[in-house]
Amino acid sequence: MQRNIFFYSFTLDPKHDTPAVLKDYAAIHRVGPGWSFLTGTPEEMEMLRRRLGFTDPDPEKDKDRETHIGNVRYGNEVRQLWGACPGMSRAEFIVESLSWVDWPKGHKKIG
Repeated sequence: MQRNIFFYSFTLDPKHDTPAVLKDYAAIHRVGPGWSFLTGTPEEMEMLRRRLGFTDPDPEKDKDRETHIGNVRYGNEVRQLWGACPGMSRAEFIVESLSWVDWPKGHKKIG
């Protein structure tokens, strides 16, 4: 992380997940440099969720926050190659999902 690979996590509950709460969460989980936790107004977070495509096509299902799953969205910005997989997947599946990305020079291929 930190050179060409970055992680961003964003909240679905910005009223609760203040910057202080997210900072504590990152400390508890010993998150290092290169991983940012994002919050904002409910409207901003909803716009981000929709623009990243983390929505259910069924509006009734999409309203139920209990059915939302964490997704890992990954890609190569330079080549405009993007994909996603469920964040609660087995680690081996996530690594396999990442293996197709043409990573920048100097990074080892995952998998």
